[in-house]
Formats: sequence, structure tokens, C-alpha cells
Amino acid sequence: MPVAGAVELGDGNAPGRLRLATIPSCNAKDLGNFAVRNTATTAIVKTDGCSAVPRDRQLPHVVGDRPAREILAWIHTVFSNLKGCAPNFTPVAS
Repeated sequence: MPVAGAVELGDGNAPGRLRLATIPSCNAKDLGNFAVRNTATTAIVKTDGCSAVPRDRQLPHVVGDRPAREILAWIHTVFSNLKGCAPNFTPVAS
């Protein structure tokens, strides 16, 4: 089953709370529902431009030549660690 995740960022881009949840599928509706359920209405969601997150809650980043793991480092670290512990782990959102 796919897993979606989000990391709260604090001062100086320090990681805060982590949200992980299984979602029914990787489609935009399920990813968008995860984002809405797991972020405050005043939060700005930093993404790589994911169209599933409501635009009024998103601060999209154009990845360009830089890998997403550099732009969204904390959630990529979380998913990398989970993949090391669970070989069948399938991350879908960051």
C-alpha cells in the first residue's frame, strides 16, 4: 500500500513533526486528501510542484537541474530510512 509523508519545517529549515499515512492509491485525489488532512489551513506546503496539493496551500519549487532530494531533503531522508527498514515500502509523496 502506498505511503504519503510530510515533514513540518521550523526555524532554519529544521525538521519538526512528521506525518506518514497509508493512502489508497497514488492518484491526485488521494495525495491531495492527505495534504489537506495533515497540514494546517495556514500552512504553506513546500513541494516540487505536485499538482495534487491545493494551489492556495502550496509553495512550489521548480526542481530544474537539482534533484528533488536536495529541494525536499527531510522527507527524502525519511523515505530513504524507511526503505532501508522495509524492502517493500513504496513512498509516493514528499
